[in-house]
Amino acid sequence: MSINPIKVVLDTNIFISALISGKNCLEILKLWKNNIFELYTSKEIIQEIESVGSRPNFKKYFSTQQLNLLISLIWQKSTLTYPSNKIPKKYLSKDTSDNIFVSCVLQSRANFFVTGNTKHFTQLKTITKLTNPKQFLESIKQ
Repeated sequence: MSINPIKVVLDTNIFISALISGKNCLEILKLWKNNIFELYTSKEIIQEIESVGSRPNFKKYFSTQQLNLLISLIWQKSTLTYPSNKIPKKYLSKDTSDNIFVSCVLQSRANFFVTGNTKHFTQLKTITKLTNPKQFLESIKQ
């Protein structure tokens, strides 16, 4: 790992997409697993991944065991942040459930926030590189 590791926050949809279809999102998780970047998360984000991944409509794509393995890996290999209730107003999300990611980006001083829904997080563009999975892979492989 480099002296100044790349700090990354991943949206829930990146983890779920990695389990469903693989492709770019699975590639991102492989890069993380191989220490290409440092993943920052929080207890609240991990709980959301677990909750979303446990929805009945996802049962046909991946097993509970696969989800549990991913959750276990996240607990073991990521750096936890502790959410702040004091998010500056200019960074607050219109969808208050997204503020767990805003808080994590702020606390970690992440270099990247990777999401499939960049339009939901445009307020973060001034403090981190807001990217979709394809853009992130292109940036990190340079």
